[in-house]
Amino acid sequence: MRQGRPGRYGTLALAGAMLAACAGFQPGGPTVGEEEPSDMAIACRTDEALAAADRMGAQGGLAEQLAVYEKIVILTDAGRGEEAAALAPAYLATSADRSPSELDRRVQETVANMREQRQDQSGSARCPAVAS
Repeated sequence: MRQGRPGRYGTLALAGAMLAACAGFQPGGPTVGEEEPSDMAIACRTDEALAAADRMGAQGGLAEQLAVYEKIVILTDAGRGEEAAALAPAYLATSADRSPSELDRRVQETVANMREQRQDQSGSARCPAVAS
């Protein structure tokens, strides 16, 4: 077993597990039978991923905080940096870590992991509509 740096989606998976335990919803996703927003984003279904994150965030509390983080990651992956940046203050206001540079580092790491998984699944790290 590898030690040190968390594996693919390590930080996000841990946050999701904590959220599931605290919020009481099924670990299969925001609602039973619905895909995780990150899985939709990996499949280049950005708008669906954002809508799923919104539904997850509507539960409030930790679910809302995780949903904002997921939206920042999804928007960053999709090349929609201005929209992602607009959400950062809301996330940082409720996060235990209020450092914008740490948030950026974690988001970039999560995006890189998503792109690696997308590369493995589809042969392309980026969605077709993303030019950057």
